[in-house]
Amino acid sequence: MKAKKKKALSENLGVRVFASRASAKTASNRPKASTSAEEKRNPANAKLVKGKKINLKREEELLKAAVFDAMGDGVILFSMNGKIIAVNPALEKMTGYEESEMVGKDAADLAQKLIKSEDLKKAMNDLGTALKGKVPLPRTLTLITKDGREVSIGGDVIVSTTYFIKDEKGKPSVMMLVFKNITERKKAEEVLKRKTEQQQALLSSIPAFVYLKDAESKYIAVNRAFAEKVNVPIDQLAGKTAYDLFPKEQAEHFHADDKRVMSSGKPVMNIEEKFTDAEGKTKWASTSKVPYFDEKGKVVGMVGISWDITERKLVEEVLRESEKKYKLFLESSADGILIADIKTRKFKYVNPSICRMFGYSKEELKRIGVNDIHPKDELEHVISEFDAQARGEKTLAQNIPCLRKDGTIFYADINTTKALIDGRECNIGFFRDITERRKAEEEKTAANKRRIEELEKLYDAAVGRELEMIELKERIRALELKLKEITRKG
Repeated sequence: MKAKKKKALSENLGVRVFASRASAKTASNRPKASTSAEEKRNPANAKLVKGKKINLKREEELLKAAVFDAMGDGVILFSMNGKIIAVNPALEKMTGYEESEMVGKDAADLAQKLIKSEDLKKAMNDLGTALKGKVPLPRTLTLITKDGREVSIGGDVIVSTTYFIKDEKGKPSVMMLVFKNITERKKAEEVLKRKTEQQQALLSSIPAFVYLKDAESKYIAVNRAFAEKVNVPIDQLAGKTAYDLFPKEQAEHFHADDKRVMSSGKPVMNIEEKFTDAEGKTKWASTSKVPYFDEKGKVVGMVGISWDITERKLVEEVLRESEKKYKLFLESSADGILIADIKTRKFKYVNPSICRMFGYSKEELKRIGVNDIHPKDELEHVISEFDAQARGEKTLAQNIPCLRKDGTIFYADINTTKALIDGRECNIGFFRDITERRKAEEEKTAANKRRIEELEKLYDAAVGRELEMIELKERIRALELKLKEITRKG
């Protein structure tokens, strides 16, 4: 720290950053304290203790000065009459102005140089507020450096915060203005915001109900399907519990499962449970819950995903009631339905919708099996999904390619449940044709790709023109230099 700054700090802050002379002067001006009984009995010890106190005071002063210089944030100290007392190296680096160009100047004059005109009025109002002893709110400013560079949004983001240093009577004597560069924080916030938006978009595209709860089973985040299920705006669900959304009996059951997952640290999978939707209808869901850990490995919440299996449960109930009733339901289902023997993979039952999807008659489908209705090159993946569903490891197989009788391919999401039919374990598959949705998504992706390619071409063209201009300027400059040289020789 330079001597001028040290003196300013010493005189105006009451922080004696140097040493012996300031301490000695202070000691000489202070009224002498009466000698204590201990000092009379043992003057040597008393002198030693006093010396240690002085040394500790000096170390404290030097430490404060070192902290002031080492601060990464830019700092200006000025008196309550608006004169600059001291600045630290970080501010010099931030603005390009040296200490000697700022210390002793009027704060308002310096503000004219440092702060962009659009922000100047606000900054001057803040300065007036501060000089009255009141603390203005932190403000984002655009600074102008000595070389004319703007330090602002789009480059660096500067936030100014005002503090007061008070005298022994508690009256503000020195004002400290801190300029904090929050560029990296802003960038991190933008990245986090984009990631959050992307994750929310992804979650919102999932037809299942997805939710994140904290350790008290309060909802932190949910996807659109969940919000629609309970008929509450998605931005109003944070902080609510199951008791706010479902009947008490159901909420108690949900909370018990949450507690089991979070206390054990182990997931629970494919719980089949009832829930009441926003219309008061009782439905069924297949729910899986997994614990959510922090960076230290502590369980701080849980993630749940629930699939509406109401239709599947209805099918099971129909099957249990009578073959006639379940056939009536299956025959009228808009989804294609296939019942396949798990061991042989041959079809035992097909409904009209599945016949229309594949282009086969009922009799034709009953003579073939799983291996015959999928492309050969995708068969390994399809069979692994079929087996996983048979083992109860999953219920939904997504984007499964299906081969029609005429050789064309369509894609389907297949929701499956197991059932014992005629003494044989079977997979009951519900096929939903997603070809059009998939096509629309592919077209959207292709369109985005084309837009990106067009933008890249425009960018390349612009860069090319810029390079040509630079080359032309260089040639002109070379000719000018050559002309000057010819003129000088002539």
